[in-house]
Amino acid sequence: MDLEMTRDKYEKLRMYNEDLHGDKLYPSYKDIREAKGKCYPKDIIVTENGASVKLQSLLDHTVHRIFLTLDKETLHALNTTELVLYGKWGINGASSQQTTRQQWSEQKIISMNNRLNDNDDNGASDDNDAYDEENLSDRAVFIISFVPIHLVANNVIVWLNERPSSTRYCRLIKFEFVKESAINTLNEYQFYDEEVGKLDTTHITIEDRIYQVMYNLKYTMIDGKTCNVLTGQKSLSSCNVCKVNPSKMNNLSFIRSLPCDEGSYKFGLSTLHCWIRFMECLLHIAYNLDFKKSYAMKDNKILKQKRKQMIQKSLKSKLSITVDVVKQGYGTTNTGNVARVVFSHILKL
Repeated sequence: MDLEMTRDKYEKLRMYNEDLHGDKLYPSYKDIREAKGKCYPKDIIVTENGASVKLQSLLDHTVHRIFLTLDKETLHALNTTELVLYGKWGINGASSQQTTRQQWSEQKIISMNNRLNDNDDNGASDDNDAYDEENLSDRAVFIISFVPIHLVANNVIVWLNERPSSTRYCRLIKFEFVKESAINTLNEYQFYDEEVGKLDTTHITIEDRIYQVMYNLKYTMIDGKTCNVLTGQKSLSSCNVCKVNPSKMNNLSFIRSLPCDEGSYKFGLSTLHCWIRFMECLLHIAYNLDFKKSYAMKDNKILKQKRKQMIQKSLKSKLSITVDVVKQGYGTTNTGNVARVVFSHILKL
């Protein structure tokens, strides 16, 4: 009934505009609904705790939508019909979401825990990963997404995503109302990594010419926590490649003797929180300048706190930003936007 009322109101507004201006400023409701329907890929699966889409269907749909934006003359000028779509995908979780009144059935909790038990043989399961009414809720969401980077034919870029870090081209593969955990991350990565390896070539026909599009996806859209899970690291401060810990990072001869885990190279250099981490690194160095050590003990803690307050006050007055202040339930005020402001004015400080 609400949908019908919305459609009737829209149609009345459109007809009123046509009578007033004599042109069709607004498209019909039917046209809008048909256009929106074409924006959805096939094979969308919706459950009571989330939704997902088959990766092959999502990529096929993405390629078809990209081809709609391309000039046909440019395509015909290509000396090949074989193209490659490069993209990135990743996994991340978000907590402290607004909750609703949705209830989670006992049967759903049992089925989710059975899914965890199936992975006990891999040694990845943990008692803390078990689902219950507390962590199987919409307070947290676990997301898997994909972003197309560019479409290439014989080293010629046919289409380019000019905003690869923007949400504009971010395509959701799956979301689930569960807490991010090591077992979730590991299971989903293994599943979709296999799916990426099994992707088929997409065929698109334009004016009797068949174009073949292959896919090259890299798992680089991750943060340090996710990378640690996949590389078996328990400490966020340790290196994922050589496994060195902070206490030995200044021993360059020791670091050079360590073997590198080449399997970690495929995760790339995560830039998801790069701005924030670099800013925090500089801030922590600045806090400890009075005693020039990596950590504060006894009387040095007072010196660190005084200098920290001075730096926070200075940044607040000069750049109107707040750094290193804890927000209850939301981490700290150290956001990407705050970091960008700091680095954009770094020469003026």
